[in-house]
Amino acid sequence: MTCTKEQIRKFMKYRKTLSLEVAAAKAGMSENTARRYSKMGGKCLPKPDRDYRTRNDPFAVVWEQLDDMLKADAGLEAKTLLEWLQEAYPGQFKQSHLRTLQRVPTKQSSFLRTSALACRVKVTTPGATS
Repeated sequence: MTCTKEQIRKFMKYRKTLSLEVAAAKAGMSENTARRYSKMGGKCLPKPDRDYRTRNDPFAVVWEQLDDMLKADAGLEAKTLLEWLQEAYPGQFKQSHLRTLQRVPTKQSSFLRTSALACRVKVTTPGATS
């Protein structure tokens, strides 16, 4: 039951004037799938959230070292970290890994900012007077 939004839109348009079988054929989907979308009123199913990685982590071996380096100097850029990795582990890390590495310090710094703010935020109960 995987159809594009365009197929569903076409099916619902054709379904107004044509039979289910013909509308499904014109939209390029099976009758069973068309029947399901017809029962749902043409709404798309939301994709379930992924809780798994789609690729192996190229930095799994060195995360602790990178974490220590970032804790020592939070101003390090991903490009600098990648250059260090390429010198320390020749042939293991490519220039194409740069974007992956750029996401990590941002996530880490935002996590640190969030946890620091959480320590300063005063929790209040609605309706309670202080």
